[in-house]
Amino acid sequence: MNLDAASLAVAVAILGHASSAWASSWTVSRGSTVELTARITGGSFVAQSSGVRGAVDYDESSGVVTSADIRVRVTSLDSGLSLRNTHMQNRYLEAQRYPDIRLTL
Repeated sequence: MNLDAASLAVAVAILGHASSAWASSWTVSRGSTVELTARITGGSFVAQSSGVRGAVDYDESSGVVTSADIRVRVTSLDSGLSLRNTHMQNRYLEAQRYPDIRLTL
C-alpha cells in the first residue's frame, strides 16, 4: 500500500468563516469528511472519515493560503471492511505510533 504524502488525496469541506478586510480564517466544521485513496497491488480502495479537524488562514488580497493545520484521526478511517481497516490502521499507518495524519502549511 502506497500512502505517502504525494499520493494522499485529502478533500475537506472547510466552513465557519470569520473574516477581516484582507484575511479569512476557516475552521473545519462538524460533519466535514475526508477521503483517502490507497493504491495497492491489483487496485485501490477509498477510506473515509468524519474525524477531521483543523483550520486554514487565507489572504484574500493575494489569494494565498497562508497557513493550515488539518488533522485526521487514523483510527477514524473506514474503508468499509473491518479487516482492511485493521491492516491499514495498524500495519501501514502505524496508528499506535502516529495517531493523526496531519497536513501543515
